[in-house]
This record gives sequence, structure tokens and C-alpha cells, in this order.
Amino acid sequence: MPTGTAPEPVPQALLPQWTVEAVQARNVLRFLGARARMAAEVQQPYQASQDRETCLETTGSDDFEEPYSIEEPQAGSLQPLPSCSYFTPGLVFKGFQRFSVPPGRTPGGASDWQVSLRVQQCDMSKGYACGVMEALDVPCTRNPIVTFWEAEIIDNIHHNFFTHKWGATRETDMQHWVKFPGWDARIRASVMRWGGRYASLSSHTHVFMRLKEQFYVNAGADCGLTIAGFYYCCVDRRTGVLTGLYYDPCSTPFQYLELKPQAPAGIAFGSYALA
Repeated sequence: MPTGTAPEPVPQALLPQWTVEAVQARNVLRFLGARARMAAEVQQPYQASQDRETCLETTGSDDFEEPYSIEEPQAGSLQPLPSCSYFTPGLVFKGFQRFSVPPGRTPGGASDWQVSLRVQQCDMSKGYACGVMEALDVPCTRNPIVTFWEAEIIDNIHHNFFTHKWGATRETDMQHWVKFPGWDARIRASVMRWGGRYASLSSHTHVFMRLKEQFYVNAGADCGLTIAGFYYCCVDRRTGVLTGLYYDPCSTPFQYLELKPQAPAGIAFGSYALA
């Protein structure tokens, strides 16, 4: 037989009966083993396939990282977020909220109104902040409207990325968070796997939060501006830019908020008593 040539198989009819039965039993075992491996692959830990489908449904993207490769936030190691120099008591932001921008139009038209926001209190150890927001040039009203707001800072301890209230579902949360700078596939995979938490928040470039206007300061509910919804927000630790998306099931979706930090003397609010 030439070197490297495989031997010809022996016809099964020429093998002893016990050898044929052994071969058949071996083939059955191989078949069963293959089926078991296939079943295990289908039932991957943490239901990765379902998570991928959820990612596609909620984000429109297949940019998904398997959740079992993501570090789990450990309860014993969770710490409050470090302070952010751009989100401290007394700091004022100024910018705009965009109701909608029709195709072919540039921002800054009648669909925008000016917004100022002041931080009155911020406690990272409790995941809490509050302040006042002033809206100018709001459609249907000529007067500025001031509201008092409170914020839930996402810190894995007091608050996570899932809202569980205000009419927002997990799908709603994912549809909004995915639009923010600093959000990527790794955060999304961790949030989906670990119940809304992401282990590396303390070293992240952005501070994420939910901002909810609680009541009007200088107007009534008939002022033409609703506060039934809330804002998904993030603050860039490097630039101080605050971006937000307003969510209210009864309002135009994805109303965009963009605010920039002002110098201490750059803007002043009127005097309002918070009763």
C-alpha cells in the first residue's frame, strides 16, 4: 500500500456479528452526544438569543455583545459615583428643547424653545439631585414657565437604567438610552443581563439620570406646557454638556434637550418661592 493512502473499509457483511453491533452502538452514542451538544447550544446561559432578539426589537441594531461576557456588578463593591464638577449645586445650564424638526429645516426655528436649568442640590451618595427649570418661548404661552425638578442618578445602588414607572417599559428605556453619547453595546448587554446595572459606571465618561418635573413654580397646569412625562438625561463629565430626551406616552416622542454649563454670572433666574 503506498504511503499516505487510507486503507479500504472492510465490508460490514464480512465482520463478526458482535463487531457490527459494537459499531452500531458507537454510532448511536455519537448521535446522542451530538444531539445533547446541540440542545446545550440552543439553551445558552442567560438566554443570549432572546436578549439578541430584544436588542434588535428595541434598538434596531444587531450590535450586541453576549451578556455572559459582561462583568456582574457586585453588591459588596458598589460605590456612589464620584462627583461631577459640571453637575454641582448652583451650576446653571442654558440651551434649548426641540419639539420637532421637519425635513429640510435647520434647528433653531419655531419648533425650539429656550431652556435654563439650575442645580440646587446634588448628592451622589444618594443618587439624588433637584433644582428648577425655566422654559422660554414655549408654544401657546408668552410667559416663562418655571418648574421644580428632581433627578434619579443612575448609580447601581439607588437607581438603575430600568425606570419601572411613569409609563416607561424596559423597551421604552432601551429605545431612549441607546440614543445617548457614551452608550454602547457593552453597556446595553450588561443592562439587559444584570437587571439594569452596569459595573463600570463610576469610571464612565457620562453621568446618566432621569429628570422629572414635579410641579409648576409660577404657573398652573393650564399654562400650555405639560410635565406629565420625564427626561432621560446624561451629562458629559469632560464638557459638561447635558443632553436629554423627553418621554410622555401622550406627547411627541423623542423631544430633544441640549444644555450647556454657563459661567457663574452668565445667567440669572428670577426670584421664586418654592412652597
